[in-house]
Amino acid sequence: NDRWQRVQRQILRDWEDSGSAALDYIFQRGKAALDAGDAETAVDHFSFVLERAPDFAQAWAARANAYYLANRLGQSLSDIQQALRLNPFQFNALAGLGAIFEQLDQPERALAAYHASLTINPHQQAVIEAVSRLALASQGTAL
Repeated sequence: NDRWQRVQRQILRDWEDSGSAALDYIFQRGKAALDAGDAETAVDHFSFVLERAPDFAQAWAARANAYYLANRLGQSLSDIQQALRLNPFQFNALAGLGAIFEQLDQPERALAAYHASLTINPHQQAVIEAVSRLALASQGTAL
């Protein structure tokens, strides 16, 4: 059943609506830059959007992802906190928080963030795999 996929797509579409067609266009350009692996250009686009729409939680989450991919973890963490302040159901931001904690070798905090993300959206395969990986590592059986 792909009903959950349709629901997830609708949620993300709703979250990506800033209320301004122009800002939505810049936001989409940021997503395209991110998809192309150009984290710095993505940061620029998302920053432009956030200067004009500071309550746009999805833009904070997207810029956090761009910062993470640029290995700017402190800035990523700051943007995740802002995204979650504006939208505590931001499961992608919680997953990103888990990834940051995992990279910082804080597996307990990573697991807590991943579990929080999965509580909101249990269908995130990458997060499920991260939880399994951390569980194996905590048992000392990581491959």
